[in-house]
Order: sequence, then structure tokens, then C-alpha cells
Amino acid sequence: MTDRIDRRSGKYHVVHMFSAMLLIASFSVPANAADANSQAKMQLGREVFTKLAAPNCGICHALKDAGTTGEIGAKLEELKPTASQVAEAVRKGVGAMPPFEGKLTEAQIQAVAYYVSQAARKGN
Repeated sequence: MTDRIDRRSGKYHVVHMFSAMLLIASFSVPANAADANSQAKMQLGREVFTKLAAPNCGICHALKDAGTTGEIGAKLEELKPTASQVAEAVRKGVGAMPPFEGKLTEAQIQAVAYYVSQAARKGN
């Protein structure tokens, strides 16, 4: 903490350097935490897509990032679904796709939805 005098007004002001540093740090920490969270979500989502879901998603769906070439379901890079669209399809099923609600945790559903939406937009 540093003290300083404002010579124009003659008032004594206390400048809280610690508060200022915390304010500055608060802008950088969430970005790093959000980035780490996104990476963890992508990793879990890829694992759900390729291994944890039974049957695994890649049997039916093509997705370059996952290295899958399934031809029964939608080609996800062409469809480019949003995370909410994927989550709804995973929970309730679509067409021949079975529902995974009760088979996967909500965290797994959210992770695979995030992963598919992001990977589908990156792939061509």
C-alpha cells in the first residue's frame, strides 16, 4: 500500500496498490482458467466420442478430429451442429441414434456436445 498527497486539492489519498494489482490480475486469471477448462472439456468430449459412449459415436459419425469415418449418421463437419443441438441429440437420440441420457453423466454429455461443436467447425 502506498500513500500520496493530491497537491491540487490538498486532500490526502491512499492508493491501494494491492487492490489495483488484484484488479489487473482478475482480468488475466479467468482467461487462463477458461482456456484450461476448455481444453479439459475438449479432452473429455473426445474420450466420450471415441471410447466412453457405448456404442461409441465414431461407429456412426465421421469426425476428422476424432479420426472416425462412420457413414450411418451425419457427417459432423458438414452439419456443424451447435453444442446445444448435440447435447439434445445425445440425451434424446435422433433417428437411429439411441438416447444416452442415463448412460452418460450430464458432464459427459456437455463435454461431448462442446467437443463435437468445436471440432466440427474446425474440420473441413
